[in-house]
Amino acid sequence: MSMAVLAAVLGATGPVVGGVSAYQQSRAQASSLNQMSRAAVYDRREQAKQLMGAQRVAFAKSGVDPETGSPLDVQATTAVSEELAARRIQSAYQKAQYQTKLEGDVALFGSLLQGASAAASSYATLGGEGTGSAYGGGGSAKAFSGGSAGARLGRP
Repeated sequence: MSMAVLAAVLGATGPVVGGVSAYQQSRAQASSLNQMSRAAVYDRREQAKQLMGAQRVAFAKSGVDPETGSPLDVQATTAVSEELAARRIQSAYQKAQYQTKLEGDVALFGSLLQGASAAASSYATLGGEGTGSAYGGGGSAKAFSGGSAGARLGRP
Protein backbone atom coordinates (compact mmCIF):
# COMPACT_ATOMS: atom_id res chain seq x y z
CA MET A 1 0.00 0.00 0.00
CA SER A 2 1.48 3.33 -1.00
CA MET A 3 2.02 6.16 1.44
CA ALA A 4 -0.56 8.28 -0.40
CA VAL A 5 -3.28 5.65 -0.02
CA LEU A 6 -2.46 5.11 3.66
CA ALA A 7 -2.58 8.86 4.34
CA ALA A 8 -5.88 9.13 2.49
CA VAL A 9 -7.44 6.35 4.56
CA LEU A 10 -6.17 7.79 7.83
CA GLY A 11 -7.31 11.29 6.85
CA ALA A 12 -10.85 10.06 6.21
CA THR A 13 -11.14 7.97 9.36
CA GLY A 14 -11.38 10.75 11.96
CA PRO A 15 -14.27 12.70 10.47
CA VAL A 16 -16.23 9.56 9.61
CA VAL A 17 -15.86 8.11 13.11
CA GLY A 18 -17.05 11.42 14.56
CA GLY A 19 -20.06 11.43 12.24
CA VAL A 20 -21.00 7.86 13.10
CA SER A 21 -20.75 8.73 16.78
CA ALA A 22 -23.02 11.79 16.34
CA TYR A 23 -25.47 9.67 14.36
CA GLN A 24 -25.61 6.99 17.06
CA GLN A 25 -25.99 9.62 19.78
CA SER A 26 -28.90 11.22 17.90
CA ARG A 27 -30.64 7.84 17.65
CA ALA A 28 -30.18 7.25 21.39
CA GLN A 29 -31.58 10.71 22.15
CA ALA A 30 -34.54 10.07 19.85
CA SER A 31 -35.24 6.80 21.64
CA SER A 32 -35.12 8.59 24.98
CA LEU A 33 -37.51 11.25 23.68
CA ASN A 34 -39.88 8.52 22.55
CA GLN A 35 -39.92 7.01 26.04
CA MET A 36 -40.41 10.43 27.62
CA SER A 37 -43.27 11.11 25.21
CA ARG A 38 -45.05 7.90 26.13
CA ALA A 39 -44.68 8.65 29.83
CA ALA A 40 -45.88 12.25 29.49
CA VAL A 41 -48.92 11.28 27.41
CA TYR A 42 -49.78 8.47 29.81
CA ASP A 43 -49.51 10.87 32.79
CA ARG A 44 -51.73 13.44 31.08
CA ARG A 45 -54.39 10.84 30.30
CA GLU A 46 -54.30 9.58 33.89
CA GLN A 47 -54.77 13.15 35.13
CA ALA A 48 -57.74 13.48 32.78
CA LYS A 49 -59.30 10.33 34.24
CA GLN A 50 -58.85 11.71 37.75
CA LEU A 51 -60.38 15.05 36.75
CA MET A 52 -63.39 13.36 35.17
CA GLY A 53 -63.80 11.18 38.27
CA ALA A 54 -63.74 14.28 40.47
CA GLN A 55 -66.35 15.89 38.22
CA ARG A 56 -68.62 12.85 38.54
CA VAL A 57 -68.28 12.90 42.33
CA ALA A 58 -69.04 16.63 42.46
CA PHE A 59 -72.14 16.17 40.29
CA ALA A 60 -73.33 13.21 42.35
CA LYS A 61 -72.82 15.13 45.63
CA SER A 62 -74.97 17.95 44.34
CA GLY A 63 -77.75 15.52 43.48
CA VAL A 64 -77.36 15.86 39.71
CA ASP A 65 -77.32 12.74 37.54
CA PRO A 66 -73.84 12.79 35.89
CA GLU A 67 -75.05 10.53 33.07
CA THR A 68 -77.48 12.97 31.46
CA GLY A 69 -77.83 16.58 30.33
CA SER A 70 -75.31 19.31 31.10
CA PRO A 71 -73.06 17.20 33.36
CA LEU A 72 -72.59 14.74 30.52
CA ASP A 73 -71.74 17.61 28.18
CA VAL A 74 -69.20 18.92 30.69
CA GLN A 75 -67.53 15.51 30.89
CA ALA A 76 -67.51 15.11 27.12
CA THR A 77 -65.91 18.53 26.73
CA THR A 78 -63.34 17.67 29.41
CA ALA A 79 -62.52 14.36 27.71
CA VAL A 80 -61.99 16.05 24.34
CA SER A 81 -59.90 18.91 25.68
CA GLU A 82 -57.72 16.58 27.75
CA GLU A 83 -57.15 14.25 24.79
CA LEU A 84 -56.17 17.23 22.65
CA ALA A 85 -53.71 18.28 25.35
CA ALA A 86 -52.21 14.76 25.39
CA ARG A 87 -51.85 14.80 21.61
CA ARG A 88 -50.17 18.22 21.68
CA ILE A 89 -47.63 16.81 24.12
CA GLN A 90 -47.10 13.80 21.86
CA SER A 91 -46.71 16.03 18.80
CA ALA A 92 -44.11 18.21 20.52
CA TYR A 93 -42.04 15.16 21.41
CA GLN A 94 -42.37 13.78 17.88
CA LYS A 95 -41.08 17.05 16.45
CA ALA A 96 -38.13 16.96 18.85
CA GLN A 97 -37.43 13.33 17.84
CA TYR A 98 -37.50 14.23 14.16
CA GLN A 99 -35.18 17.20 14.70
CA THR A 100 -32.76 15.07 16.71
CA LYS A 101 -32.67 12.34 14.05
CA LEU A 102 -32.24 14.93 11.29
CA GLU A 103 -29.28 16.49 13.10
CA GLY A 104 -27.68 13.04 13.37
CA ASP A 105 -28.26 12.36 9.68
CA VAL A 106 -26.74 15.71 8.72
CA ALA A 107 -23.73 15.10 10.99
CA LEU A 108 -23.15 11.68 9.44
CA PHE A 109 -23.48 12.95 5.87
CA GLY A 110 -21.24 15.94 6.60
CA SER A 111 -18.59 13.72 8.13
CA LEU A 112 -18.66 11.43 5.10
CA LEU A 113 -18.12 14.43 2.82
CA GLN A 114 -15.40 15.79 5.09
CA GLY A 115 -13.71 12.38 5.20
CA ALA A 116 -13.83 12.03 1.42
CA SER A 117 -12.40 15.52 1.01
CA ALA A 118 -9.64 14.82 3.53
CA ALA A 119 -8.81 11.54 1.82
CA ALA A 120 -8.62 13.14 -1.62
CA SER A 121 -6.52 16.00 -0.29
CA SER A 122 -4.07 13.67 1.46
CA TYR A 123 -3.83 11.45 -1.57
CA ALA A 124 -3.18 14.39 -3.89
CA THR A 125 -0.69 16.04 -1.52
CA LEU A 126 1.40 12.89 -1.29
CA GLY A 127 1.50 12.43 -5.05
CA GLY A 128 -1.15 9.82 -5.67
CA GLU A 129 -1.90 9.09 -9.31
CA GLY A 130 -5.06 10.25 -11.04
CA THR A 131 -5.51 13.31 -8.91
CA GLY A 132 -7.30 15.25 -11.63
CA SER A 133 -10.96 16.06 -11.89
CA ALA A 134 -13.59 13.98 -10.15
CA TYR A 135 -15.09 13.60 -13.62
CA GLY A 136 -12.18 11.59 -14.91
CA GLY A 137 -9.95 14.32 -16.36
CA GLY A 138 -6.69 13.79 -14.61
CA GLY A 139 -4.80 15.13 -17.62
CA SER A 140 -2.94 18.34 -18.05
CA ALA A 141 -3.69 21.51 -19.95
CA LYS A 142 -1.11 20.46 -22.58
CA ALA A 143 -3.69 18.28 -24.28
CA PHE A 144 -5.66 21.38 -25.16
CA SER A 145 -2.86 23.75 -26.11
CA GLY A 146 -2.60 25.28 -29.53
CA GLY A 147 -5.02 25.57 -32.42
CA SER A 148 -8.75 25.92 -32.52
CA ALA A 149 -11.24 23.46 -31.14
CA GLY A 150 -12.04 22.34 -34.68
CA ALA A 151 -8.37 21.69 -35.45
CA ARG A 152 -8.03 19.46 -32.40
CA LEU A 153 -10.96 17.45 -33.65
CA GLY A 154 -9.37 17.05 -37.10
CA ARG A 155 -11.45 19.74 -38.77
CA PRO A 156 -10.10 22.81 -40.55
